Amino acid sequence: MRHRHDNGGLLRAMVITCSPEPKSASGASGHAHPVTLRVLVLEADRVQRETIVEALARHGYSVAGGGTADALYELPAGTHFDIALVDQELPGEDTLSLMARLRQIQPDIGIALLSARHNLDDRIAAYRHGADLSLGKPAEPAELCAALDALGRRLKVNPAAGGGGLTLELASCLLHVPGGSLSLRRQEVEVLYALALAPGNFLESWQLLERLGKPLDIYGKAQLEVLISRLRSRLKSLPPGSNPIRAERGRGYRLTLAMQVQR
Repeated sequence: MRHRHDNGGLLRAMVITCSPEPKSASGASGHAHPVTLRVLVLEADRVQRETIVEALARHGYSVAGGGTADALYELPAGTHFDIALVDQELPGEDTLSLMARLRQIQPDIGIALLSARHNLDDRIAAYRHGADLSLGKPAEPAELCAALDALGRRLKVNPAAGGGGLTLELASCLLHVPGGSLSLRRQEVEVLYALALAPGNFLESWQLLERLGKPLDIYGKAQLEVLISRLRSRLKSLPPGSNPIRAERGRGYRLTLAMQVQR
């Protein structure tokens, strides 16, 4: 959890997780999923967020929830998700750019927009920025579960690595690069995953330190610099002259190469 001020108000980028609950014997929750899908719920309203998380967990999904766009890149790499349910009025980053970035780094992800607006132009813009579904708010749990079931049936839950670019495979800590694969340490995976998800692929040093569980002082900063330096050296097989992780004026670090992510 992190607290920050935004426009004079205190916002929380808190991620809450729920494990899937057992299906009832009557089958009222619908058909079981052959693979338990992981759903990230980004909903600004706390009551609606908790209601959605609880309903999806009862239905059999593995669910994480957050109240701001920041929750996206604060997730540990082990909580990779298959479907993102995104509030159109989410604080922080513009929702359209958020969906477009999700679609870029994980082409096979399912994206559903939650919106209280009823404007055709808004729905068209959402689809053009990567949304698969546009659902009204407040969401009716039964309809939401049915819609995500339908979306889940079309997903490639475990897409193959490849495509000629960079692909970060979270479970095995592998980075697939043109011509081969690199085995990474868990903290290196955490850094790359967080930068790939962040707006503009940039995070300040303190954000990375918090994610890695390192102290927010000069000693933590020195450890981060060593970690980034070692990671750069391990990426030496990338195009000559490229700087895949660039330091920006002592503020933080930016990932400069396009990267896709898979479980």
